[in-house]
Amino acid sequence: MLSKEMDIDIKSSRKWLGSDYSNTYKHMNTLIVEDITLIAERIADLTTAYVSGAKITISHTLEDAKLHIQEKAFDLLLLDLNLNGKDGFELLQTAAASSFQTIIITANRDQAANAFDYKVLDIISKPII
Repeated sequence: MLSKEMDIDIKSSRKWLGSDYSNTYKHMNTLIVEDITLIAERIADLTTAYVSGAKITISHTLEDAKLHIQEKAFDLLLLDLNLNGKDGFELLQTAAASSFQTIIITANRDQAANAFDYKVLDIISKPII
């Protein structure tokens, strides 16, 4: 289970998305890319709790995420940077990455510092208890 800190970070990230997002859009297509099922489900729960109208898709691999992005337009990407040893930044290097907002969710704070080179919206630290 993730700590309360992540709960607070999701709330604060919502300010970037706009608290009245649901008044403008009927739904927010959200792709969660996280290789650990329990964490992905927790992120999905928090997202639906704090982002009104979120429609969640979960990918556990980089390859699966790329396929989802090719098939569907997403508004928000919640991305873990370490996906079974693969680099989540690879996903951000694709041309499609410019079509959605990205929030990095990672336990690797050193790696997260590079995220702003990819114009991510926010970074959420992932303390796991």
